[in-house]
Amino acid sequence: MRAMRGTRFPLCLLTIVLTGASCFPAKPDGVEFRTQDCERVESELAWIYRGIILYEERAGSAPESLPDLVRTGVLESLPSDPWGNPYQYTKPSSATAARVRVYTLGADGMVGGAGINADFGTESLSLD
Repeated sequence: MRAMRGTRFPLCLLTIVLTGASCFPAKPDGVEFRTQDCERVESELAWIYRGIILYEERAGSAPESLPDLVRTGVLESLPSDPWGNPYQYTKPSSATAARVRVYTLGADGMVGGAGINADFGTESLSLD
């Protein structure tokens, strides 16, 4: 398999079906909600998750960290979320790609929150 670089593996090849939950369901007062941020998060989470699956196919297990995807050439680079924060990664011990979680902490970069400050991750997407 080739490394996913630039437009060689376009995002349009991934089918993302939401499970009915909105990316950022509640808009707190005074915070501007941007649909493009939600769409970007969903696309980037799917892109990173697909990289994890490719890594697992090559290495036999999920990566220890997201930078492993770049170091091994699976991804060319790792995006930051729309607010400039790195995406987070949780891998339970001896996990396969199906059990990992990739997520953003939202605009505030802190655990929890509501609206655009809410955490949102791959568990909220249907990634087939």
